Amino acid sequence: ENVTHGSLCVVADGGRPVDAAERRTIEVLGQSLGWAVTARRWRELLHSDAVTEVEFQTSDESAFLARASATLDCQIDLSSTVTVTDEISRLYLSVTGARPQGLADVVDGLSGISDLRLIETDEDSCSVSVQVTAGSAVQTLTDYGATVRDATARDGRVRVVADLPEGTDVRPVADGFRREFEDARLASKESVARSPRTESSLREGVKDRFTDRQWTALSTAYHGGYFDWPRGSTAEEVADAMDVSSPTFHNHLRKAQRALLDGLFEDERRLERS
Repeated sequence: ENVTHGSLCVVADGGRPVDAAERRTIEVLGQSLGWAVTARRWRELLHSDAVTEVEFQTSDESAFLARASATLDCQIDLSSTVTVTDEISRLYLSVTGARPQGLADVVDGLSGISDLRLIETDEDSCSVSVQVTAGSAVQTLTDYGATVRDATARDGRVRVVADLPEGTDVRPVADGFRREFEDARLASKESVARSPRTESSLREGVKDRFTDRQWTALSTAYHGGYFDWPRGSTAEEVADAMDVSSPTFHNHLRKAQRALLDGLFEDERRLERS
């Protein structure tokens, strides 16, 4: 995606010209190596007994959360992030001190942020989701293989706390973050021990039961209020947020629910037999 981990130099034998097909092959090779680096970081993060906790801060107006909190004089907290496709994420946000229309006006003025959806509203707060392809401090860190644990914006400043695998060289991550947001700074970095069975690892264990699309359907439905009563989103609205048809969404959701229930009742029967 937008992450650069390093450079690979390929030289044609004998100095001959490189044709278009070869160039495309090399591009695919570079992208695959980049994905491999990120995937390895995620794997190390999942199995590590300790993590490197980093905190980044930025007031750059190109960061959506910073701009929105400054424009609307409000506080915005990240509730969850759902990966829709390799290029698109959906952020679920809890907003205090602003109305949905104000957020919609801010979204209209930004590139890479679109499709604001209202989930719930109160007198002086609301829950919304937005589609993100760029301009997100959260997604930028995720693209570098970090797991974002907390993100809050207030008075035009975004604070993002994320975990990286223990021993990760943080400098390339910080440099990449600053390329996206010029005034960004690494506020803190420390090694943090974690228990052998953290909430994150429990969630990853559950996720192993699903395909990527099943997990996206389940998490988008959950954070979109589909399982609430009354419902915060209809099936058609959730499907639209995933950019799929309603039957496709129902197919993925039903299979995800079945996998979840299989895990619950199979584990229960296994315990009864033991």
